[in-house]
Amino acid sequence: MRELSDLFESLYSHFILRDVLAKVLPGLIGLASIVSFFAPRPLIHLRSHLPEPGLTTVAILYGIGFMVGMLIQYLGALAPFIHIHVWREDTRRMTVETSLSRAAQFQKAASGNQVLLRQRERFAVLKEMAANFAPSLLLALLAVVRYGVFNRGGPEPHGIALGILLAAIIVALVFQNRFHAIEQRTWEERVIRLFSGNDSTQNDDAG
Repeated sequence: MRELSDLFESLYSHFILRDVLAKVLPGLIGLASIVSFFAPRPLIHLRSHLPEPGLTTVAILYGIGFMVGMLIQYLGALAPFIHIHVWREDTRRMTVETSLSRAAQFQKAASGNQVLLRQRERFAVLKEMAANFAPSLLLALLAVVRYGVFNRGGPEPHGIALGILLAAIIVALVFQNRFHAIEQRTWEERVIRLFSGNDSTQNDDAG
């Protein structure tokens, strides 16, 4: 029974959260938004000619969404207000090297403790979900602004309302990304200190 519970927990945390919600869904939203921005009618035409949902269709959409989601995450990480790597060097700039080094220290300190590792994974997944949904919804906002606000017939009230709603959600996601980045770093710091006696970790906030 314990093994079955661990299996569902791993499936939920690693596949549903990290892959589907943090990569595939933002990727599909971003891709649909880009197509809508440049050619809304072909997107509608394509949707009407899609085959019935099946394993092959799902697999293709999953692969496309995952690749686009990874691209969105990479490009989003270049922005100063999106946090993927949560540790910084003394220059006060977050770096891949520093974050990977801290992650390795955390893995060593946790020593296979699945409770600690799952909690850290949850923080990291929530951080990536917020980080990836923010730019994908920004692409959707651009499409809404183009066709719902600055269209040929003039601004449409529902387009303006949708644009305001998307903008508010994007701002909230940026703050959520920062919050979960701080959560992840704080959790790593506490575990490293508790199990390795290392008090040299940094205490500054995520940038």
